[in-house]
Amino acid sequence: MHIVKIIAVVVSLSVMLSTAGCSVLGLTYEHADWLALRYAGRYVTFDDEQEQTLRSALRERLELHRREELSGYVAFLWNTEQMLNDGLTANEAGELLSGIRRLYNRTARRTLPYITPTLTTLTDAQIDELVNNIEQR
Repeated sequence: MHIVKIIAVVVSLSVMLSTAGCSVLGLTYEHADWLALRYAGRYVTFDDEQEQTLRSALRERLELHRREELSGYVAFLWNTEQMLNDGLTANEAGELLSGIRRLYNRTARRTLPYITPTLTTLTDAQIDELVNNIEQR
């Protein structure tokens, strides 16, 4: 039951941000490529060429996301809001977890081809850095 409450809180916050804080959410989404690059940089230090390639790939991926996937995320949030309005049941919590996994898996699968060209250029030292940082976090 604890997981149901956690999911309810996380989803509620997401819905609140998407409705009450559109400017915050919009600003974050508008700069998601920059944020993703900064996040990745916490794991591995890219050289200038790798960073430029990754920046371009993330920008292109975000454009694709806007065109083809964003409406699915919005529909998921609206559906979640409806579930929360009348009290989240255990079955609905399971549906939410499944929905989150589907969105995550789809996003990851569609993002990997964009970032693979950069990943294949990592040096042995960068790979060691990446592995070390993943293990630490």
